[in-house]
Amino acid sequence: MHNRNIYRRATDSVKLAKVYPELENQCLTKTLSYRDFGVHVVLPEDRLCPPVYNGILYIMREHPSSSVCGIDIGTGASAIYPLSACKLELDWSFVANARRHIFSTSRINISRKHFGNRVHVLQAHPGQPILFPLNTYPDE
Repeated sequence: MHNRNIYRRATDSVKLAKVYPELENQCLTKTLSYRDFGVHVVLPEDRLCPPVYNGILYIMREHPSSSVCGIDIGTGASAIYPLSACKLELDWSFVANARRHIFSTSRINISRKHFGNRVHVLQAHPGQPILFPLNTYPDE
């Protein structure tokens, strides 16, 4: 496991449950997001809930030595990839697209961490090319 991965040691779920008694399926993601990134994520009950450590593992593996503007196609409601990447890597930014039913939730999660200037969530529309929002994104 990458030596900078903050999840290289096992998570003590019992200890976490004492801090966050409602610990269950979505609560572990909510708890880790708050403990490690300082953000209270909103997670709709009808959406998948990716483990936080999956995002961290991917980011640590792909970690270059320079700034990055990442693309998260089909970001989830938690927006965990952009959130964790921007928390861990101060010179990274993201453009993400989200479908209508989770667009506002992912934007709420980004704005709660005040990453609105580094993470831009654009709404994707069925029937349009998957990278549609990106071709309207202004160059920076």
